[in-house]
Amino acid sequence: MRLKKIGKILLVAGMCITLSATMIACSKKDDSSSEKEAAQETVEPTEEASSEEDTSSEEEETEEPEETTAIEETPTPAPTETATTDPEVTTEEDAANDNSGKNKINQKGEDMYAGSYSDNVAGRSLITIVNDGKNSYSVDISWPNSAAEVYYWHFSGEFDGRGCLTYNNCTKRSVTYNEDGSIGEDKTEYSDGTGYIKMNDEGLSWSDDQDHTADDTSFIKVEEE
Repeated sequence: MRLKKIGKILLVAGMCITLSATMIACSKKDDSSSEKEAAQETVEPTEEASSEEDTSSEEEETEEPEETTAIEETPTPAPTETATTDPEVTTEEDAANDNSGKNKINQKGEDMYAGSYSDNVAGRSLITIVNDGKNSYSVDISWPNSAAEVYYWHFSGEFDGRGCLTYNNCTKRSVTYNEDGSIGEDKTEYSDGTGYIKMNDEGLSWSDDQDHTADDTSFIKVEEE
């Protein structure tokens, strides 16, 4: 009987020990599962955060700022007005500046250059300008040297747009008269004289390269009666 009780006691003790071991093992297993789940929960947010950071970086790298090019407006130049000139010569000054090769005609229909001009000192010398046709003019000058002797110059040329006639074909003659008015002597001094005559507001001036006869002398146009 005593042996049976001892056997039962040992059996119960063994069962208790087995149950305790099983409970301990289960407890450890549960603790291990809890720790593993906690670790997974800790890792998952980290991975999600890392994934979000990577996605954000990719979006930042993918999205490039749009470049806008400023279009500069080029100002349109204002239209310029072209001055028109009247082809008709309406004033004497316009006629003097006209270098078209035509005769210089004023408003009265008269040649501006043709006519007679007398010196403004003694009024003894006389310059006569004659239009030979088109734009060519002949010039004759007489200048008394004494009561019996007179100098004569003759040349021709064309007036330019400034009212200047330049010549290189001047012939000078010295003529002596007798008491009855007849020619006593007619002498040619040269035939290649140079110089020019220049029109001005009062009349004209004459520049003689050989004799300088009319230096500082003005000639005023003689009005025809």
